[in-house]
Amino acid sequence: MRRYVPVQSADEDSTIQPKAVKQLDIYDKIEQWGEWLWVKAQAVMWISAAIGIVYYSNFFKQLFHNENINELFLTIALLFIGMSISLSLYVAFYVPFIKGVTEDIEIYNPKAIQLGAFAGFMSFLTLTIAIWPVFGWWSFPMLFAMFLGFISTGHFLPNHQLSGLLFGAIFIGAFFSHYFIDHDGYMH
Repeated sequence: MRRYVPVQSADEDSTIQPKAVKQLDIYDKIEQWGEWLWVKAQAVMWISAAIGIVYYSNFFKQLFHNENINELFLTIALLFIGMSISLSLYVAFYVPFIKGVTEDIEIYNPKAIQLGAFAGFMSFLTLTIAIWPVFGWWSFPMLFAMFLGFISTGHFLPNHQLSGLLFGAIFIGAFFSHYFIDHDGYMH
């Protein structure tokens, strides 16, 4: 590993730095791979936690079939989730394919991001209130882990428009998972 040290000129008090050749040494490569592996490992941990929570609690069966769920807040949460999905479809498909806009959504329509953040926060809050009678204080960490697990699936999806469809398929698959889980849930 060659490092360049500034050389003090004998004629003056200035420092002369030789032109360094830009090279990526082995330590930088190891650091980049380590960061990449760490991000992927975190994504796998969040996805595993979300899958474990959905399976262990049979979350979606409890959400739609348990009589203790607060139905008013569940309805409000589903409206906010619908708003989030509609905004996602608007940003991912309508704007680029129908309208033909090529610039970033932050430039084209910055209010869409603000509205999406508001809808996401409100859906999280209202869904927490809706499931509180069933899961108690576990409601917040359960939803947090499931949200991060769902978002972390993006690390393993391709980087093009197909990933939006795959996100939708994963969401729908999780939604109908209670048909394949053979128990009522162990966490309530």
